[in-house]
Amino acid sequence: MENTLNPSDHDPELSVRFSNAALLAVPLCFQDAVGGALVCGYNQPRAFAPAELDRLQGMAHHAAIAIEHARLYAGARKAYEELKAAQDQLVQVEKLRALGEMAGGMAHDFNNALAAILSRAQLLRMTGPDPELKRHLKVIEQAALDGAATVRRILGFARGRGAADDEPVDLAALLPEVLELTRPRWKDEAQARGAAIDAVMALEPVPVVRGNAAELREALINLVFNAVDAMPQGGRMTLGTRRPAPGAGGCDPEGVEGGVPGVAPERLTECVEVFVQDSGVGMPAEVQRRAFEPFFSTKGTRGSGLGLAMVYGTAQRHGGEVLLESREGQGTTVRLCLPISARPPAEGTEAAPLPAARPGRIVLVDDEEVLAQNLAELLRLHHHEVAAFTDPGRALEHLAGQPADLLFTDLGMPEISGWEVARRARTLRADLPVILVTGWGDQIDMAQVEEHLVREVVTKPYRAEEILRVVAAVLPALPAGEGAPRPGGDQEARENPRIAVPTNQDGDAA
Repeated sequence: MENTLNPSDHDPELSVRFSNAALLAVPLCFQDAVGGALVCGYNQPRAFAPAELDRLQGMAHHAAIAIEHARLYAGARKAYEELKAAQDQLVQVEKLRALGEMAGGMAHDFNNALAAILSRAQLLRMTGPDPELKRHLKVIEQAALDGAATVRRILGFARGRGAADDEPVDLAALLPEVLELTRPRWKDEAQARGAAIDAVMALEPVPVVRGNAAELREALINLVFNAVDAMPQGGRMTLGTRRPAPGAGGCDPEGVEGGVPGVAPERLTECVEVFVQDSGVGMPAEVQRRAFEPFFSTKGTRGSGLGLAMVYGTAQRHGGEVLLESREGQGTTVRLCLPISARPPAEGTEAAPLPAARPGRIVLVDDEEVLAQNLAELLRLHHHEVAAFTDPGRALEHLAGQPADLLFTDLGMPEISGWEVARRARTLRADLPVILVTGWGDQIDMAQVEEHLVREVVTKPYRAEEILRVVAAVLPALPAGEGAPRPGGDQEARENPRIAVPTNQDGDAA
């Protein structure tokens, strides 16, 4: 009959797909578009009645509508997911932009505060005879320098600098620093609340890794703080290093799902693990799944939710991975898997000696009185005559009437900026070297540096050695035998380098 199909006579593909003796096929049509066919087959040859054809066509019509609706729903769902992903990305971009603006606006203030801490700690370390006090001051110095590095990383992260430095880092030297920097939290604060935390180190010999020491130190400090928070009643905390065994679930292809970003699979066993382990309360499965999400925290108002997210970002930028293992009531272990550095570790040689400088007459201006006094005291310790001011106008008045060999000026000051101070100073003394000391860091426009003929830019917080090297470059020591003239000025200030900076009635250092 007309409606009977012989597969072998009409469509070779149907004969392959259907081993039936009789087939009835109707198209699946929706709005004049054919999207497929509905096929009914029988094992025996037969003719199809018109009623059967009508029923099959009715089923095909409803099936076509259902299939089209499913297709439209799938398309709408996909579009929604793409829109949500785009929105999430936009939100993330806006967060980073806001973070960048906030960091840029606050970098100056943070760096000024850190400069006051760092410079005073260095002055105390230079003049204090107590070795134990010097050890504590060294910890304060390192914390201030790490704080400055954090500000720089936030600025760099907001500007899209994703990779970490490629310097060899000795984890065996880094972990004792982390333990010392966090001692107030895991020892002093814990004891104050009646909890005892036993902090130990398990350091296996491992090669140096590549990366940024300050960034890795900060990540490990975050892990220690998390471990302390997880042990409100006290417990045991272990910081350690080890080489992962292949197949042990560490930095190897089988143990890291998806591999380690930035590291070829064949090199994954060339990694080092650094870990922080605690015997605390542990994490439930739901918390573990969200542990690395930014702004997710179980600490309420005590936590920002950025600690583990920052640790994750640090691992990614170092081409490594972070792994978390935790069981409720049995503690938590967080492991950072880091690639081994291809560069050899730095030799343990002493720092190069500072170049000698002849005594000079130095003028400095900084609207932060503490910073002006700290810098003045540092320079006086090295036999320079210093006139320090917090008012740039008074500093310029001093330059107009008194000789000077060098000018230090802050950049961000009210009424008169450091650029203007440099310009006016050079109109008074064309050959006067000008050093710009600023908390704005690498945001400084080097074109302006050249335009205002600034000799050097020193970023706050600065090490004392940086200041002394700059001074030595401007005021090099005279050859032996020529004699180094002592600058004029207050004899007491020269013979007693620790004398306080005198101030006038306006509070400006004289």
